[in-house]
Amino acid sequence: MDGTLIESGGAWDRALLELGVRHGHTLPPEFFAEIVGLPSADAVALARRRFGPSGEHVDADVEWVQARALALLRSTRSTWFPHARQLVADCREAGLRVALVTSSERVFVHAQLTAEERSWFDHIVAREDVPVPKPDPEPYRAAARLLGVEPETCVVVEDSAVGVASALRAGCSVAAVRRGIVTGAADALRLQEFDSLDELTVAVLRRVHCG
Repeated sequence: MDGTLIESGGAWDRALLELGVRHGHTLPPEFFAEIVGLPSADAVALARRRFGPSGEHVDADVEWVQARALALLRSTRSTWFPHARQLVADCREAGLRVALVTSSERVFVHAQLTAEERSWFDHIVAREDVPVPKPDPEPYRAAARLLGVEPETCVVVEDSAVGVASALRAGCSVAAVRRGIVTGAADALRLQEFDSLDELTVAVLRRVHCG
């Protein structure tokens, strides 16, 4: 969802920056590259390791960041990336079943996608729907089960290293819309990289699946 389909206006980054300020620290730019695709609890834990004892008050910090990010998201409408909305519509028109798999909790899905937009997906797998998040394969395996298909028949569109790892471990083919996140030579058969979502069409996704 975030970073692949929609631009959330930097709400999560801003909330984490403010968390750092609350602890008297400034999070460096490279930190935000490291947390792309991570669940909020993991991002907060990583932040705490940078500026303090990670075991102290982490749960309270997670709650604070989630509440702050949710408030920011509700006050600023998230926008779909160019071509993302059309790609989802084209997949549906082609008769493909479509699932949304996100590391965000369902409350954030509802804050960023309208009821109509959520209806474009046959299923939505949010953080609380699986016992472990990406990069574990379970989120994408769960989506395949809900769709009634095998993971090997699915093509995943991802923008993060943890998401790509999750999808590949599940057995899916992957169209990565950010360069440089190949995880190993063995993955090349099921992974193709693109500069942006604009390059993806139904025909391209079919080619990704066929390798």
